[in-house]
Amino acid sequence: MKSTKNGALGFYNGVPHESDITKFINKIGADLDVYFVQLLRFIRENVSIDGIKAFHIIGFLRHNNRFGVRIRTGTRTKFARYSQRKKRASTHWAGMTLILDALYGLGIINMIESIPAKKKIRGYPMLQISLTLIVKMITGLEDLHELENEVEEDPLLAMFCTIESDDTPSIPTLSRDVERYSVTELKESYKLILQWLEELKLMDGSVASVDSSKLYGEGKVQEGTAEVYDYLKKEKKKGYKIFVIYDPVCGILIDFTLFPINKGDSLNLIPLLERARDILGKSTLKKVYFDRGFYDGKHFDWLKKNHIQFVCRGKQGTKVADQVSEIPAEEYVEEKLASPKEYQPKTERGKSAKEKRDAMKEPVEIAERMVDVSNCEEKLRAIAVKEKGKKSIEIWLTNIPASIHSAKGIIDEYRNRWSVEVFFKEEKSYWYINKLPSRKINAVKCTIYFNFIAYNLISIFKKTLSEKYQNVGIKVLRREVLRKNAILPVSLPQKCWQFHGKGI
Repeated sequence: MKSTKNGALGFYNGVPHESDITKFINKIGADLDVYFVQLLRFIRENVSIDGIKAFHIIGFLRHNNRFGVRIRTGTRTKFARYSQRKKRASTHWAGMTLILDALYGLGIINMIESIPAKKKIRGYPMLQISLTLIVKMITGLEDLHELENEVEEDPLLAMFCTIESDDTPSIPTLSRDVERYSVTELKESYKLILQWLEELKLMDGSVASVDSSKLYGEGKVQEGTAEVYDYLKKEKKKGYKIFVIYDPVCGILIDFTLFPINKGDSLNLIPLLERARDILGKSTLKKVYFDRGFYDGKHFDWLKKNHIQFVCRGKQGTKVADQVSEIPAEEYVEEKLASPKEYQPKTERGKSAKEKRDAMKEPVEIAERMVDVSNCEEKLRAIAVKEKGKKSIEIWLTNIPASIHSAKGIIDEYRNRWSVEVFFKEEKSYWYINKLPSRKINAVKCTIYFNFIAYNLISIFKKTLSEKYQNVGIKVLRREVLRKNAILPVSLPQKCWQFHGKGI
């Protein structure tokens, strides 16, 4: 497949320059779907995800002459430009070329390149540091040692991490240079990326989930940490507590804050919501979900005054719990709880198994009442649920009127909050956010920002794939899409990838 003059998606230079970003929508039409329809069609025509055969690079190789490929010749590896005679190289990460469509095609690379950093007379360009960190996170390499070993052996990863230098940054370089970033400047750049995604209609931002999680540190000296007692491990642990606000509809991390691990949850709800409104616009956020850790009557008043609907879990031993306990038994209605988004099997065997599981589900009793809440000016709607064999009453609290959602509908709404729980589980298990890169708080925060840039990039990338892969986690994506063996032939004027030895 020969490269086209205008690029596969209509960009004359393959990648929009910084000045072109503001004109991006006009280039492709008012509807961004035009871009992704073209991209999706191109991928489907040229890529077999279950066993990739071939895929033509639509932008990266034609960006400019700064980019090259590491070509393996005999026992020696050298850096080759594309004007040289045809060469071949192998890679284990052929599917990573697909990531470039979102990174370069949407102009995100330009925003990453413009992230300010402290000047250094000699050293690697900061874009090179940024891309190397993003590569580490997307590929799931647990630490910088694994990254260094993988890059030395893989030409495609070297392409990602090599810009104007013949080498990729070493472990000491990455550890040292990440501290050159300013957290304040990086935070503003992250904000611009999200605003750009919102402008492109790749994120909605009207619904959000708020939650927190603990990040344990190692060593005696960890800047900005505190100590708490871990009741599971039965020992004292030092670390941080990270608070996040997350878009559960689009799978985008909006913002985070980092505090010592002994920081309480409640005081951080409003600052996160205000930050989200600052990033996405005050009128964008319409609904938020949070757990009982953020329960506070003053928060409920603030949400009401700012026209934001919410659903949260109620607390036992509160004024609300006392009022709920007084609901007469005859007001409870028997219901079977099932999520409207629950997986629906497509085979007869699967449907039969689901019917059996549904038949075994015990019904619950549901009631509701308008209740007074401490430190809250207006009454709120409380949903009470009694489960068979349990003495306690489960409580949900909301300001969403019954005309919009029934009592059962409120419980279904709250299920959306679980996506942020899945986010934390994936971040710790497969993105290694809990592997703190430095003992300095500035480096920790900067690395987390790059982690979330990579996470959001993957969320956007999944929108271009078939339905099978749009909701999978990063573990499946790495195994079935990104980590693919391939042979790379490089020649001019024809440039193409050759997967599994079968060319286009």
